[in-house]
Amino acid sequence: NFLSAQASAELGKALYDVTLIMAGDYFIIAGIAVIFDVPPKKLPWAMLGSLISCVIMLIGDAIGLDPLITNMAATALPCVYCEIMARVLKTPTTVFMIPSLLPLVPGSRLYYTMFYLFSGEQALFMDNMLAAVKICTGIAMAIIVVTGAVRWIEAAKRQRIEKEKANG
Repeated sequence: NFLSAQASAELGKALYDVTLIMAGDYFIIAGIAVIFDVPPKKLPWAMLGSLISCVIMLIGDAIGLDPLITNMAATALPCVYCEIMARVLKTPTTVFMIPSLLPLVPGSRLYYTMFYLFSGEQALFMDNMLAAVKICTGIAMAIIVVTGAVRWIEAAKRQRIEKEKANG
């Protein structure tokens, strides 16, 4: 056998847990996307970005990557996806970006940061605050890099088109 009975059981439980997390995220994000008036025809495409970010985040956590790196990766790929889908479906990028990145928001970390601050547990407060800052920094850095790259590419494309019009 490739896996022992215990390893097989642990793998099965992990896959079950991941499936529950992704299903829960999917339905929660779908509800939020409806609140933000994502058009029904574009909702499945917006939700695909959410699944992409969730899967990348779960993989990064499972292999033990630093929260900064995990969240940069879990933000960058969905951002690229959102930029592409915005152009393909002729829709503002935010329609895809908001549902795609919501699973990454460190809600529980922020809650526990404030909880430990007000309960006077300084060490736990600092641990949670630093983790929340790493997560938020990773998300922000990836958004800035991807959005900046897309704008740079679009500007270069416009310059090339204007140059061709002027020359010919």
